[in-house]
Amino acid sequence: MTETISVTIIPDEDGYVGRECPTCERYFKVRPGTGITEQDEAYCPYCGKPAPPSDFLTKEQANYATSIALGEIEEQLLAPLKNFQPTKGLVSIDIKVEGDETPIEHYQERTLETSITCEQCTLEYKIYGVFATCPDCGNHNSRQILRANLSLLRQQLTTADEQQTEDILKNAVSTFDAFGRATSKHHDGTSISFQNLDHAETQLQAHGHSLRAHTTREEWEFLTTSLQKRHVLTHNMGVIDDQYLQRANDPEAIAGRKIRLTRNDVERTIDLLDRLAGAITTAATPPAPITKPRRIGNPYQLTNDALRLAALLFSKDTDGMARVGMSEEDAQAALGIDDLSFDAARRELADHRVLTKDGRWLSSTQYMPLALVDTLDYSPTADDQLVARTAVAENKYVANHELERLTGLPTRRLNHAIRRLEDKRAVDVSTAMGMAPYAFRGVRATGETVRYLKKSD
Repeated sequence: MTETISVTIIPDEDGYVGRECPTCERYFKVRPGTGITEQDEAYCPYCGKPAPPSDFLTKEQANYATSIALGEIEEQLLAPLKNFQPTKGLVSIDIKVEGDETPIEHYQERTLETSITCEQCTLEYKIYGVFATCPDCGNHNSRQILRANLSLLRQQLTTADEQQTEDILKNAVSTFDAFGRATSKHHDGTSISFQNLDHAETQLQAHGHSLRAHTTREEWEFLTTSLQKRHVLTHNMGVIDDQYLQRANDPEAIAGRKIRLTRNDVERTIDLLDRLAGAITTAATPPAPITKPRRIGNPYQLTNDALRLAALLFSKDTDGMARVGMSEEDAQAALGIDDLSFDAARRELADHRVLTKDGRWLSSTQYMPLALVDTLDYSPTADDQLVARTAVAENKYVANHELERLTGLPTRRLNHAIRRLEDKRAVDVSTAMGMAPYAFRGVRATGETVRYLKKSD
């Protein structure tokens, strides 16, 4: 008879689980409950190679799981010997069990540099570096990163002085170049430099693509001049040299003088680079389509008893404070399960930080909705959107009583809205648990709040 030992991999404090590519062995993290579930293949964000999701277990997780399994096996094998009671008679048998138990191989997930939410499948993942392939759907994030950076540069440009305007042009070209290199390497295996558009066009045409076909002659010459201005600003303190005179179509240029750069020139450069980026992405081979519908499923892989206990405790959270629960005896009686099954379910929820235990009293935590996404209506509600819009309008930390006044929501509904928004990281909560009757002390909007509202509209 074959017996399976299940080992739960515990997420880090932010809800992410470490992964390791079986091909290049580089480390990344994903957030269970986001993206696609039950897919046949996952992707390495660095090398892009596909493999079954189970092959992305890290070495540390494998060692941890092995140590847990060995400990359970040892316990099952040695328990009968430890409990052996010899019968008295002419022959006395004394059994002594010696040896150390297999130690648990504990581990800690690593800290990574960049947090990304895939635009295509909404998987939340973390990586080293900036550019990556989505581990769930295989979509490369270079266009997404470029758009975010260009949007920030546009905002900075509205109040920029002369020096800042020059820096914004340099940053725009550098960002576009990094995008082009990452995209071309991902799709064609060749990293193409985009700091010189004519050279980039020659290499792209060798792969059957073209940038110039997406611009007019005047737009192409304008962009070429802008990139040459960036080169002079970076390497010659903005002073016009012979190389600039030869390469740039700039009738106002005079050798030895500083180049002339206006805010409108930089704004138009950013817009054209954004358009060309779309052309590069369109010309490249698109990622494989998502063939399965996105379904969050059971992100923590909870057993049926654990799910029932989770739903029971969450139903007691009537005021949104996560402080109302029930005794272990009442909870076990309501579920109708034996002591061992109840204890296993309780420990399972505690491991995922969705349950707290105070003596014999159990209650849900603010993370419980993430464990119950299959059974709860977790879509944006009118209350959530009202709170988010109010926080954006105030543009500062808003105290709990003030937010209740501004939104006009009853305390209970306000508490639940804040918890849902915090679980989605759509607001910044100054204190996760405030003083009764409020579940928080203050709320502030962030860039994630704005994105949340755009996605929910």
